[in-house]
Amino acid sequence: MASEGAQIVYADTSGLYALLDAGDARHEEAATSVRALLSEGALLVTTNYVVTELTALVQNRLGLDVALQVQHGLLPALEVVFVDRALHQRAVAAWTVARRRGLSLVDCAGFELMRDLGVVTALAFDRHFEEQGFATP
Repeated sequence: MASEGAQIVYADTSGLYALLDAGDARHEEAATSVRALLSEGALLVTTNYVVTELTALVQNRLGLDVALQVQHGLLPALEVVFVDRALHQRAVAAWTVARRRGLSLVDCAGFELMRDLGVVTALAFDRHFEEQGFATP
């Protein structure tokens, strides 16, 4: 992982979507958080699962042009970790045990990755991150 010694912050779909959608109630909070993190030299990391979920959500709600901006403008600023078989299986196991309708497999993969990397902070507006013991904006 790049930026040795830098703070690593996990970027979730909820945080990234709020950043992209000026009409989102958390947009200003997301933008302020991202500006502060980047000025501090933080590394924003996410998973390919978040990229897929975010792209579909943005294309559906904000249009294809914004979805293309995600791919060509936002993603180069993030470290994207591709979920491998082992991480996927751990996420499925956690998701299965939790048996909560609102908790997604994408979130569980993020939790597992955060634990693997020792990440304690998430750019997320999803209450599940705090429930798992992670700090959010």
